[in-house]
Amino acid sequence: MKKLLAVGAVVVILGPLSIFAQPEPSNGKFSLAAAGGAFFPLGTAFKETYLPGPGGSLTIGYRFSPVIQVFLDLGYQFHKLDHGIFSSYYSVTGGNFGILSMVPGVKLYIPGENRLGVYVMAGAGLFRSTIGELTVSAPGFEGVTREKESETRFGYVLGSGLEYLLTNTVNFLGELRFTDIFPGSKNANNETNLRHFSFRLGLRLTF
Repeated sequence: MKKLLAVGAVVVILGPLSIFAQPEPSNGKFSLAAAGGAFFPLGTAFKETYLPGPGGSLTIGYRFSPVIQVFLDLGYQFHKLDHGIFSSYYSVTGGNFGILSMVPGVKLYIPGENRLGVYVMAGAGLFRSTIGELTVSAPGFEGVTREKESETRFGYVLGSGLEYLLTNTVNFLGELRFTDIFPGSKNANNETNLRHFSFRLGLRLTF
């Protein structure tokens, strides 16, 4: 009877604590993740000029502890120009928008279930934005072309995500991010912050 009471006491004490116990990393400290999803412009100028588009990222990570991981994220996103902002009288080609990004940052994992990891993340880095060549023409008039433009900007990323352990080395992940890219200093007339949010799904390999 005493043995049963002792076992019961251990279960009562350790049971609730196990809920908050931080799981060990699935495997190793290094990881490589690939993810893709949809990117949605925010803010009046960006949202009214370009359509939501696809994008993706490749992320290299190093996990110092079960709680902290540092990462370097390399990404690209693409947005088509919304031709609806022009009158139907005009013929519009090109003018699409792309962003290359290189963002170092940190993830903080929240204690949870052994196979499920929840994290928040923050990072800041460089964003290379490119607007493709744009041609606008009308019946009876020669088209007007604006040349391709590129510039490098600084911005930050905030987000949160879930990871589910599929195997000893493979995690499935889902992530929601908010990104704010500040106006470029090279072009004083460009005062548009390229704010957007993205939702992406992917896989993370650990080794």
